[in-house]
Amino acid sequence: MRPEAFPAELVRTFAAEASELALRLEGEVRLLGDGGEAGQGRALIDRVFLTFHSIAGSAEVLCLAGPAVEARFGEETMVLVRRGERAVTGVLVDELLDRVERLKRELERLVDLEIDGPEHHGESTWTGC
Repeated sequence: MRPEAFPAELVRTFAAEASELALRLEGEVRLLGDGGEAGQGRALIDRVFLTFHSIAGSAEVLCLAGPAVEARFGEETMVLVRRGERAVTGVLVDELLDRVERLKRELERLVDLEIDGPEHHGESTWTGC
């Protein structure tokens, strides 16, 4: 399905809701970098993973490559953390915060757009699904 087949309001609603999740995600990633809340390490890791996962999946359903790519990076990084293959370090937190910022920019671009085709937003916005 082409992205322009989706109602503009659906895309804007996704962008607005995902923007709220991204703000919460930013705080949780910062908390992760601070060592998490007492006794909440695994739960916090899982929340960060699931938030990235939810945003990525929803963006992919709507054929929105920009938000999907940024969120998928965070999701895949958190898979490695969950498996114990990557430690939570300052470098990892900085990488995740960078992706959250990129994700927020992608979502901001969508909130006020008139969705009527890829020529309006740049080809990188659309997955081509």
